[in-house]
Amino acid sequence: MLHLSQRYETSLNSFKRFDPNDWDQLSKRITFRLMNKKVFSATYDEDILHQNCLDLTKVFIVSELSDDRKYISSYDLKEKDLENFNKDEKDLFTIISDNIKNDATVRIQRFTENITAREVMYPLIKIPSNSSIASSSSSLIQDFSEKEDKDNILILTNKYNVYGASHMFNFKALSEVYNRIKGNFYIVPTSIHEVMCVSEDYVCINKTLSQAEDDLLDMLYEMNDKNDDENVLSYKIYKYYADDGHILMPIKQSL
Repeated sequence: MLHLSQRYETSLNSFKRFDPNDWDQLSKRITFRLMNKKVFSATYDEDILHQNCLDLTKVFIVSELSDDRKYISSYDLKEKDLENFNKDEKDLFTIISDNIKNDATVRIQRFTENITAREVMYPLIKIPSNSSIASSSSSLIQDFSEKEDKDNILILTNKYNVYGASHMFNFKALSEVYNRIKGNFYIVPTSIHEVMCVSEDYVCINKTLSQAEDDLLDMLYEMNDKNDDENVLSYKIYKYYADDGHILMPIKQSL
């Protein structure tokens, strides 16, 4: 898996692979990155184009892959940028919706495939004993083997594992996850770059719904404790209901 670092540009004119003064070229590269709403409010200027949703903020960006494919450059769009092109936020939302829906870089991986590639241990999940990654002494999610894993736990990200958590608002991708898991599922925001999708049926084996949700939240808290602050997306998990028309609902920890 390719790991790229992000680099923030000071102006649109710094991009080299397309003409940033041509709206048709520019608009094809507009997407968004997700971040925690409180962090955004505390650290970013309001003139940056954004949209609050749940406890998160979508920051609208223009990005490109470098010629040597070693990094992704990104620029946070400002209100004045839309004004310069005589566009409004309605135009922006339509473009982003189309770009996300048609994004060929979306990646949906089985948990064991992703964790082996990343060389990262997700806390509180028992890794199969034959894995090269050490397993945790706790197992808040049921123990699983390669055979049992199937599509109960999937990782949703993008090809470059950069800002891939944005696809938790890509309902085309979520529908594919739903079809693979074969039911409703929880979304655990493991970082700004990826989210974990866990089958509701799987996580509730031998547990009540409340116990399972508390365990997932405990796991998320421990993950965030091990993460760099700038990579933490949320301290909430979300539930995806396809049967009710693509609903994402935040889950609060019980007392």
